[in-house]
Amino acid sequence: MSSIKSIITSQYTKDGVKKLLSEVDDLVLKKKTSKNPSELLQKADDVTVGDKKIKVGTSEETVISKKDFKVKEPKVAKETIEEFLESFKSNTVSKKILADFNIDKINSNEDIIKMINLIAKTVKPSEVVKQTRGVRTQGTTKSVGTKLSKDENFLVNVLGTKAGSTYNAEQIYGIRQLYEAGLNRLNHLAKKAADTDYATDVDVIKFRQHYALMAQIHKVLLGVRTETARALNQFKIPSNASKKYSFLGGDVDSLNRQSLLVELGGKDEVQGLAKLYLSAPDDVVKKINAVEKTGLQKISDATAEIFLNAILSNPLTHVRNSAGNWIAQAIVMQERKMAAKMLGGQGSGMNFISPYEDVAKTWGKFMAAKEIMAAMQNVYKLGGSKVETKLGQVTAQNFGIKNEGAAAIVDVLGKGLTLGNYPTKWLKVADDYFKNREFRSEVYALAFSEGMEMYGKGLLPKDKLATYIASRVANPTKEILSKAYSQAQYTSFQTQLGKRGDVFDIGAVAQKGKNFAANRGPFSWITNYYLPFVQTPTNIAGFVAERTPVLAQILTNYNAKIAAGGREAAIAKAQLRLGSYVYLIGSMLGYYGVTRGSDVRLSTNKLTGGENLIAKTTKTQPFQIEIPIGEGKYQKISFQSFDPISQMFANAASSGQMLALTGQSFYGNVWQSEDKLAGSQQFAKDALLYAVGLSYTIGQNISNSTMLAGAGKFVDDVNKLTQGGLRGPSNFKQAGKEVLSEMATSYIPTGFKQIGKIYNSLEGDNFQKIATEFEEYSKRNFADNDLEYDYDLRGRKYDKFMYFSQFERDAIDEELYRVNPKITPPRDYFRYTYGGVLGEEVSVKLNSQEKRWFRQNIGKIFDAKLNEVINSRYYQDSNTRFERAGLLENAWEESKNQARDWFEDPNKAFFETTNEDGQKYNKSYISALKERADELKTIKINAGESGEQRFGGFIPDGSTPNLIGADE
Repeated sequence: MSSIKSIITSQYTKDGVKKLLSEVDDLVLKKKTSKNPSELLQKADDVTVGDKKIKVGTSEETVISKKDFKVKEPKVAKETIEEFLESFKSNTVSKKILADFNIDKINSNEDIIKMINLIAKTVKPSEVVKQTRGVRTQGTTKSVGTKLSKDENFLVNVLGTKAGSTYNAEQIYGIRQLYEAGLNRLNHLAKKAADTDYATDVDVIKFRQHYALMAQIHKVLLGVRTETARALNQFKIPSNASKKYSFLGGDVDSLNRQSLLVELGGKDEVQGLAKLYLSAPDDVVKKINAVEKTGLQKISDATAEIFLNAILSNPLTHVRNSAGNWIAQAIVMQERKMAAKMLGGQGSGMNFISPYEDVAKTWGKFMAAKEIMAAMQNVYKLGGSKVETKLGQVTAQNFGIKNEGAAAIVDVLGKGLTLGNYPTKWLKVADDYFKNREFRSEVYALAFSEGMEMYGKGLLPKDKLATYIASRVANPTKEILSKAYSQAQYTSFQTQLGKRGDVFDIGAVAQKGKNFAANRGPFSWITNYYLPFVQTPTNIAGFVAERTPVLAQILTNYNAKIAAGGREAAIAKAQLRLGSYVYLIGSMLGYYGVTRGSDVRLSTNKLTGGENLIAKTTKTQPFQIEIPIGEGKYQKISFQSFDPISQMFANAASSGQMLALTGQSFYGNVWQSEDKLAGSQQFAKDALLYAVGLSYTIGQNISNSTMLAGAGKFVDDVNKLTQGGLRGPSNFKQAGKEVLSEMATSYIPTGFKQIGKIYNSLEGDNFQKIATEFEEYSKRNFADNDLEYDYDLRGRKYDKFMYFSQFERDAIDEELYRVNPKITPPRDYFRYTYGGVLGEEVSVKLNSQEKRWFRQNIGKIFDAKLNEVINSRYYQDSNTRFERAGLLENAWEESKNQARDWFEDPNKAFFETTNEDGQKYNKSYISALKERADELKTIKINAGESGEQRFGGFIPDGSTPNLIGADE
């Protein structure tokens, strides 16, 4: 293929290609294109290969590729109009009416009523009388799978109304025939969809669409307040408006169908619904409601929708999303430039990559941007979305409310709670914009490469090259559309899980589990709270892995792409090469601590929460760049949430830290050691440990991303509930209350929270606060000035998260980070011990004020001890990090014990409060805590539990004395 490259590059420069593309645009816009570009290829002698004739060009070599050997793929026969009409099994409804009986033709409530009236007009009045009296004539189709033998029963049982109250006789006839015909087709489609061996995606989607249509017709006729267009749009394949509004041709319906199936829960899930429908009793209402969700499930889905819009309401979220899409496309564009420049001319057919293809891709993206901005609502409709929850759940229609007044209230309330679904709409609009840009640019790139391949092979004269490319742009093949569609999904992280072809397809298991939970019980609210997104973070992880040395070969299909050669190999090599550049630069910065990812040093701190405390204290949180601006002063720039680049930089920073630690180990254990053998053994252990730590931190960096923030919440909440459960039912209840309080305030729109942050910062208070009760969690989102401050390990307030901020780090912070001692955070419980022979105790959960007191005072004590220990001769003479870590760990534990002693002393730990007379006085913390301890003790005694608290209870007889020194 090098000859093709030389032919192209010898005839065209970058400027020449731009001129060529300008001609292409002119031809496309003036519609001077050919529907069959192959007609432009020059005639040549043919060579027969099997039953295929291959044209021989004028170039030095003729290449016969895989595309020249066509194997007939089994095609699924499309449903003919005759089959469509036959499936209704109706002799009474005209074919003209039945032809409009599908989801694409019905867009409003009026369309349904119009269809009923048209059916009613097709029958004689005398026939209507017979029908309404329950007498069937020979011309009436027998009902299949429905109980409509008497119209009186039909009205009451199916529509919940009496004859003459809502519909006249003609309309009753029309409704009945509509139901019979519709259910006949639904039975037909359900049987096809439920066939797991032969059902196609088309069969499955047609069943789900027709079922939705029948359910909607039923709601309209029941008098439920509903909007048919909104109800059915979510089941429709995005309309293809490109032929009217776009310069680009082609049909993406089949590709959008796959995305729609994923949005509906997947093929297996819809087939399960078909089986559920078929197993339902032969009753109209029960058939139509066979897959209707229960009231609790509907409430759960509505709650999930409210939460999703709440977390997406922050404008910064959409800035980060757009930035992520833009960064991903910029990376892909640079890689295409590298691939075309270094490996252009390789491959053949759809696997051919041409020199200058990146120029064509950029040109196509520019043209797409102009077109999209001119007609944003009418560009190519590409399916798929980052949103994994069905919208429109908080409506009167969803809950089947008939009363107009109540329905109006529910709809207004729903729009308020979901913010009109504008947050999710903004997300989709932004994604659609970037998907269309990438889609158009890829069509241009592939059409350009195809034309250049034909030209390079001598099959296409130079004077027809522009026309050929323009014709292919205007009339892309199915293969080009599929490739471009996949590329658009790839750069917006919407590739369907299960079709990636690498280890990240395991994410499909989580996605199926999420769908299963949502459709089998009222659990969608909890799955969406902890895991609102599955597909997007999985694809981001895959995107990063493809550009990460070693991981690319192990976790992705890199090796298969290299084996395929041509375009696939060229792009895969470019991805890894560009990624290697990023990692080289990032690891160098990470080596010197300029950029930071998660800490590669494995210790119990990662499990206890100590790592997070040390990072807050030493200002070494992951996903940040720190620029020295003075002695001990730094400018911090956080790149958190700007995926995928944030993941790559964090991984690179962790790699740099690993190299630095490995180098330090070699210097200390080998270079300076007299016992080289022992030192080498220790170095090997350290190197292995740091390498394992790097693998761990790559996963940790992924889990720290915004998309997986809920997973972190899940771990924290499980820990809270577990710790509470171990300390008895009362403490478990308190822990549950705290978890639910945080969960409840998560439904406050993040946009409002952002306003609260700005307000608090303007008030001059930008420090982290503690929240334990619901009221405190609520205040923390808006005006948190009166909440208790949180403190770091050294008793200092620390700042809230900010993308840009300045901080100071002194020598003690540096030493604390370097040594990385094992830190067990202060407990959120206090063991109150009563006097007596057995020394009974009870664990009391601390409130926010008490938590603040402990964190602040432990920090102050520890800070003093740090200064003392670090400056001591014994510490300075310690030769190993482990010895120094041990000294700091002892200082930390001593600080916690000393603070506890202070807390139990009423003269050292007290707060100002007001009595019933309004007089202020000092009350000790221990006496306030004792009041809660007594309540817990009483509960234990009343429950009939005995023995020490550590064995589950108290001695039930007699009173137990107070803790010595506690106030009465």
